[in-house]
Amino acid sequence: DLGAWPRPRIFEWIQREGELDDAEMLRVFNCGIGMIAVVPDHEAEDVVGRLQGLGERAHRVGRVERREPDEEPLRFHGGTG
Repeated sequence: DLGAWPRPRIFEWIQREGELDDAEMLRVFNCGIGMIAVVPDHEAEDVVGRLQGLGERAHRVGRVERREPDEEPLRFHGGTG
């Protein structure tokens, strides 16, 4: 979910100065996501809360789903921050 975390302003500058579209930015840069922890869906909110309790910036950024053979391997939803 592209709107799930605050995108650091440096990525706006990189995109503007490099004349890159959103798809290229997402392909090349992490756009502010430093690390992703994959956890069971029913534990996600607890994990986010615990990380935030430790002073970390944590956001639920998406979910893993089974895809059909003809679907793209990665889908983005929402705005780019």
